[in-house]
Amino acid sequence: MSNIQWCDITVNPIHLVKADGKHGGHWCHKISPGCTHCYAEAMNLSNYFIFASGLAYTGQVPENLVFSEIIMSKLVKMKKGERVFAFSMTDCFGDWVSVDWLDLAFAYMVIASQHTFQILTKRPERMPDYFRSAQEPIRKHVEDLRRKFKLPQSEFVWPIPNLWIGTTVENQESTKRIIHVLETPAAVRFLSCEPLLELVSIKKEWLDLIDQVIIGGESGPGARPCQLDWIRFMVNQCQRASDVAIFVKQLGSNPIQTACYIKGVATTYQKLKLKDKKGGSIDEFPEDLRIRQFPVPQKRFAIRQ
Repeated sequence: MSNIQWCDITVNPIHLVKADGKHGGHWCHKISPGCTHCYAEAMNLSNYFIFASGLAYTGQVPENLVFSEIIMSKLVKMKKGERVFAFSMTDCFGDWVSVDWLDLAFAYMVIASQHTFQILTKRPERMPDYFRSAQEPIRKHVEDLRRKFKLPQSEFVWPIPNLWIGTTVENQESTKRIIHVLETPAAVRFLSCEPLLELVSIKKEWLDLIDQVIIGGESGPGARPCQLDWIRFMVNQCQRASDVAIFVKQLGSNPIQTACYIKGVATTYQKLKLKDKKGGSIDEFPEDLRIRQFPVPQKRFAIRQ
């Protein structure tokens, strides 16, 4: 099980290997302010986790990076369907991930159709071109995998109906990523506004084409402040848009509440004291922020070609 409230499990088929062939941990590369206190990097540097490489998420691409079909095969064999956050420890659209790996990964997602796969990237500019040309290579891999696992052949549906694609939006500058998501053929498109680092305004015409918006403040040591009014502003934008599922994940470890408005301007800022160190207990949220919704993929799937 995952501690991430919007998924059931995480899976990381792209990882490092040691000289003896064993799992060698993970790697990614930081590119934006949202990466500063990366939880995946913290886990990868921690002695607590067995699968930690000890590498910081900087520098050159390690040579011992692999794509593991064994990990994906386990998902195919699972009977119970789960919401699967894929590539939670790296960015699958980083330039260190080959097209061949992507084709194979998405083919596995097709045949593991009992699951819903969620992928999240800070590099969505690569997605439109990739998915425009990926349909046939993925279809061929699907045929091979169905034979491998002795599964019956079935209709290949495009876009992949059990695949959700999303991008991170942490500040106003990063809203430029959204257009690349909208240009990508997908059954479900979502945004992760976490860590929310400032007040962010998103065009309504963009939000009208987004299926889910996840919102959260930063957690962990040195967490940057997240004003509850930033979260409220994001919630209000989504509520004015068309059919957007809103998921307030957490208030963060440094939530700031404002009070005493004079002519529309807050004059008092105070840290909100919470029992949950990540601010993730919905029972501690202000009542108007207790919203956790999931999209209905079938609702707009027909127009996502």
